[in-house]
Amino acid sequence: ESSPTPCMNTATSYMPKKPASKRKEHLQYNIVPLQILSGQDTRTAVMVRNLSRACSRETFEGLLACSDLRDRYTFLYMPFVKRFKMQCGMCFVNFLS
Repeated sequence: ESSPTPCMNTATSYMPKKPASKRKEHLQYNIVPLQILSGQDTRTAVMVRNLSRACSRETFEGLLACSDLRDRYTFLYMPFVKRFKMQCGMCFVNFLS
């Protein structure tokens, strides 16, 4: 049985918890599907996090195509770390509506 790598423990063990007052400020960014369906929420930009670093732009575009979203976005940005020659594990998508 192998022990977890130090960087895996760092993310959970050493991250200080934010005070409750700071967490409440972020409630305005929560996604509520009913508000989207009713037209009350008109945000179009989405940040997708926790992607596999092996996930390429082409793979993500394929996922959007499989979800019938191929023609529904105007902008897709996947940051790339040249030093390590891999994706950052997140992307930004701006949808038409």
